[in-house]
Amino acid sequence: MLSQLEQKSPVLVEVRIEVPWSRVNEQLEKAYRSVQKTARIRGFRPGKAPRSVIKQLVGKSVQQEVAASLVEESLGAAVDEHSLQLVAVPRLDQPKVVDGEPLRFTAEIEVRPKIEQVNLEGLTAKRPVQTVGDETVEQELQQLRERQAEISTPEPPRPAAEGDVVTLDLEVEVEGQPRPEFGSQDLQTQVGSDDLLPAIAALIPGAAVDEQRDTDFVFPDDHSSEELRGKSALFRVRIKAIQERVLPELDDEFAKDLEVDSLEALRQQIRERRQKYLDDQSERAVRDALFDALVANNPIEVPPSMVEREVQRALAELQRLQSMLGQALPSSDFFGEAAMERAQRSVKLSLLLARLAEQENMDVDEAAIEARLGEIAEQSGKHPAKVRAEYQGEARAQLANQILHQQLVELLLKRATIEDVPAGTETEAEEAKPDTDTGSDTSNADSDAG
Repeated sequence: MLSQLEQKSPVLVEVRIEVPWSRVNEQLEKAYRSVQKTARIRGFRPGKAPRSVIKQLVGKSVQQEVAASLVEESLGAAVDEHSLQLVAVPRLDQPKVVDGEPLRFTAEIEVRPKIEQVNLEGLTAKRPVQTVGDETVEQELQQLRERQAEISTPEPPRPAAEGDVVTLDLEVEVEGQPRPEFGSQDLQTQVGSDDLLPAIAALIPGAAVDEQRDTDFVFPDDHSSEELRGKSALFRVRIKAIQERVLPELDDEFAKDLEVDSLEALRQQIRERRQKYLDDQSERAVRDALFDALVANNPIEVPPSMVEREVQRALAELQRLQSMLGQALPSSDFFGEAAMERAQRSVKLSLLLARLAEQENMDVDEAAIEARLGEIAEQSGKHPAKVRAEYQGEARAQLANQILHQQLVELLLKRATIEDVPAGTETEAEEAKPDTDTGSDTSNADSDAG
């Protein structure tokens, strides 16, 4: 077999292959003998039909099978000979067998780009720094109070006020005709919320139990229901019950109800939790900025098939999350040029991280995996043996990839210059830069870095 390689681009090669007639003929003879042994042809005993008859009946299909087999065999040998890293199924025309002639065909193959050296020189990033303020702590305390609020009937009775929970009956007339399908019985709403039409909500504040109020309304011309567009209506509400939300006192007893020793300890707990969240956000921002700098520092061409697969992976993940959350699809921009840019960035990043791991001779040993399994066991409260049993095969390989990914991030942090800046100012110099989706980039980098 002869093969010639032509580099069309950093990610595309053309391989021209020629299989000598002697090899083709050898495979044809082998195939015909196999068919001849098992063929059942009228007028001949099994295995006794002449070769000429066999060729006449099944010659075309035998030639096609032999050609397909030789293409697979010779293409695999050429890939090994030229040390090609395929990223997609090669494109080729299936050649035909011609008596006495070599089998010739050409294959276009997408390959990983050769990255000689990942350049880490001059990497910089800004770390947004933010401290939890007293106002943030007090806001969360207020939210906790509201979640612990008790509902009770005001004594003495009074009209409905902001924050009250009101039970009411709603009647609707359209063009003077009652429309019970638009009304409701025993409807509960909180005064000041936006769960009712503004015209209806405006009737409730100041109304007393058993009081009835109504208002005229004209449906807008662009109303979602064509039947109601431009028509006049009457909304009538009758207040059936008023309940107020009584907030607990903000004291040590309140904290103890939440299983915290004191109010000050609760404040400190909130502050520490919030600060950890901000610190985690900051570290993610640094990581993503370093990833951007790494990609900018090392311009490479990426195979179109890898980009397309990343687009499809990201969209499938998005659809899965939306299905779980019951959310609508995002704007069409997400599926167009922006999606392609995110995918290209993600593929570039994964290729660079994989090459960087090779360049730095980074690997994840069993000790590192066992240490991480120990952490997982401690955090989950599971027995270490149970955790080890859960992380076998693919799950263990994914864990090793995560560890390697974290090691690569730590390497970039060591090699880069990191500047702490107040949160909100780290991107001022980059406002013109296209937005990137670091979520898909990171997951892809995790899988390819190993």
